[in-house]
Amino acid sequence: MSLYDRCCPFCFSHNFDILLNLKIEDFAPLNPTYDLDQIVFMGFAQDQRFPIVKCRHCGFVFSLYGLSEQQTNHLYSNVIDLKKSLLHRRNTTKPWHSLTLLYILFFLSSKMSQNNDVLFLDFGCGHGEIMHLAKACGAQCFGVEIELHKIKLLREQGFIVNKTLDAIMTLKPFDLVHCHQVLEHVPDPWQTLKSIAEVTKSGGYCFFSVPNFRAKILKKVCKEYFSNKKLSSKSINPWEHLNYFSPSNFREMLQKSGFKVLGPFSSASLLNNSGTFILDLPDSYALLKNVIKEILRGFWTRRIMSTNLIVQRV
Repeated sequence: MSLYDRCCPFCFSHNFDILLNLKIEDFAPLNPTYDLDQIVFMGFAQDQRFPIVKCRHCGFVFSLYGLSEQQTNHLYSNVIDLKKSLLHRRNTTKPWHSLTLLYILFFLSSKMSQNNDVLFLDFGCGHGEIMHLAKACGAQCFGVEIELHKIKLLREQGFIVNKTLDAIMTLKPFDLVHCHQVLEHVPDPWQTLKSIAEVTKSGGYCFFSVPNFRAKILKKVCKEYFSNKKLSSKSINPWEHLNYFSPSNFREMLQKSGFKVLGPFSSASLLNNSGTFILDLPDSYALLKNVIKEILRGFWTRRIMSTNLIVQRV
């Protein structure tokens, strides 16, 4: 098992500056889902470092090393403990996740009111919360997930879930795609986005979310690390988080991959300039509209440390 060197995933340059040169003990103990006793089986040298670097050409920030296939499988099957992962999931609620549920409910309600069949794809479906909601609304649900134990559990619940997008390419095009906190994990985000665009119906909607690592946030993380000799954010994890997007380069990547960015995931995503909804619902859904408006106003008084965008396939 060995690491491999990565070029910049945004512009493919090999020129970079090191921002952080991390040891395992700098980041692994911060992850509440890790079984730390399993890390020894990943085969790292005792003095192994994991650099977080910044591309000299375009400024994109990324993890210099990628894990081998064996190391990746061991990480997601053994280091990440299933029971700890489930417990952490239940104990952490985020505004973005609740907003996603609301918007998908809104979208599916609109489509079902038109008697349309809806194909829904959850790319990185995790424990399947979003898929359960979409299924309850009448959508045909499909998922992509890297963790084998999650695939097994979801298949036992009747969902069609595979490890790669290739396995469900014949089912395209999808009306609605959900991709929450996934693109920071993939070695080649360009190819992943292009593959998602390929399976999305023209005019279909996608919901993307990645951790927000704009320059100000990264500068603060680096300053605190060098001052206190420890990381202040568990989002800095060179094993899992390979790509550290800023809002601007994430938008650019989406647009160049075949998507039209409608806006950030906020009330602006649901309402146009005149204050009416982007997706029209019949009068019978007036109460749902009002409920969503009120919840949105409450959620977006909080600061959300993610870049959350709604896009449309062009």
